[in-house]
Amino acid sequence: MPKNNKDWEFYTKVKKRRTIHPNKQKAYEKSLSEWVVFWRENPHRFAQDYLGIRLKWFQELILYEFDKKTNSIFIGTRGVGKSFLIALFACCMAILYPNSKIVIVCATKGQAIELINSKIEKELCNMSVMLRKEIKDFESKQDEKTVRFKNGSFITATNASVNRRGKRATILIVDEAVQLDKLILEQVCQPFLNNIPEYSYRRNPKYSNYSEYENKTIYLTSAWLKAHYFYQDYYIPFVKKMANGKDNFVINIPVATSIREGLISESRVEELKEQMDSISYLMETEAVFFGENANAFFNLDEIDKCRRITNVFYPPTSVDWINEKSKQVKSWDIPKVDGEIRVLSADIALQAGAKNDNSIYSLLRLIPKGKTWKKELVCMESYNGLQAEFQALRLKTCRTCLPCKIR
Repeated sequence: MPKNNKDWEFYTKVKKRRTIHPNKQKAYEKSLSEWVVFWRENPHRFAQDYLGIRLKWFQELILYEFDKKTNSIFIGTRGVGKSFLIALFACCMAILYPNSKIVIVCATKGQAIELINSKIEKELCNMSVMLRKEIKDFESKQDEKTVRFKNGSFITATNASVNRRGKRATILIVDEAVQLDKLILEQVCQPFLNNIPEYSYRRNPKYSNYSEYENKTIYLTSAWLKAHYFYQDYYIPFVKKMANGKDNFVINIPVATSIREGLISESRVEELKEQMDSISYLMETEAVFFGENANAFFNLDEIDKCRRITNVFYPPTSVDWINEKSKQVKSWDIPKVDGEIRVLSADIALQAGAKNDNSIYSLLRLIPKGKTWKKELVCMESYNGLQAEFQALRLKTCRTCLPCKIR
C-alpha cells in the first residue's frame, strides 16, 4: 500500500467508523472481511478501490454484469478495449476468489500469449502497484502463458486446439469467438468448466450443496456474418434468454462510445473508413452482424458456402495498366486452362439514384470437369449512375485484361 495515506484514494465513498476495535489485528480482520464481501458484490469498485485503476462508465457496467451472469457475450469495436477489460476482470476474479482457475482461449497461441504479455504483464502491472503485489510469477510454456497469484489462483492463456483436452477452469474466456471452430469450442473448450471447486466448507453437510461462485463463460468478439454459427447458435439465443430474464448478458459497444469516452480519435475512425469496404466498416465500427434482410431473395448462408475460390481477378486501374503495359506477364493475368470458356456479363443501367438499378459486370470462368463445368465467379462490380462512356471503357478494360466472350 502507499506509505502516505493521502495517496490512497478510494473510488467508493466511505464514512469513518465511530467505534474501532481496540485490538488492531481484530479490527483489521473485521474490516477486511467486510470489504471482501462488498468487493465481491461490486468487482468494478474493487478494480478502482484496491487496484487503483479508474474505469469508464460502460466498463463498470460490463465488469459488474460479467460477474453476475454465468454466460456473457461482449461484441466490441475498434478501440473499445475488449482485451484490456477482460484481462482486468480476470485479475479481479483471481484476487477476490482464491484458487480460481481462469482459462483464456484464443484462435492462435501467439494471440493468447500476447494477451498476457501486453495487457497483464505490461499494461495492468504498470498501472497497479497492488496487482504486482498479488502476482507470484509469470510462467511461459511453448503453447501457453500463465499468471500465478499468491492466493493459489491462476490465469492461463492458450490456443484452442484438440491438444487442450483435460484442462479445467472456473471461468472460461473465449477471445475472438468467431475465429474458433465450432467443434473445438463445444467439444474441447466448454468442457473445461466441468469442474466444481473444492472449498473446505463443503465438508460440512449443511453447506455441501452451497456454491459461492458459479462457473462462468465469457465470449469476446468483433461482429461478423449472420450466417456464422456464433450468431445463430450463441448470439441470438443469448439475447432472447436475456430478454426473458435468464442468467445471460449480451452487450454491443459501437465505436461512437469509444470516441465519446476518448478511447479512439475521430480521425482514426475516418482512416479505417477509407481502408475498409462498407460491410467491414459496419461490422468493425457499429458492432453489427451483417446479413440479408427479411425480404432478401437470396440467403447469405447459401452464397457464403460457395465462396471458396482463391484465384480471383481484380481489373487493373489506369495506373496499374501504365506501370505494367510493357510486361509480358502482368500481375492480374490468370492462365487459361484447356477447354476453358470465359464470359463477361453486363447488366447496364444509366440512371442514378437509390431507386434505380445499378450496372453490374460479372466475369465467369467455365472450367471443364468431366461432363460438367466448374463455374467460378472471379469478379463482380456494381456502379450507380456511371456515364455511358466510362461504362464502355470499364467493359473494355475487363475484356482486354481477362480475354473472354461478351454476353
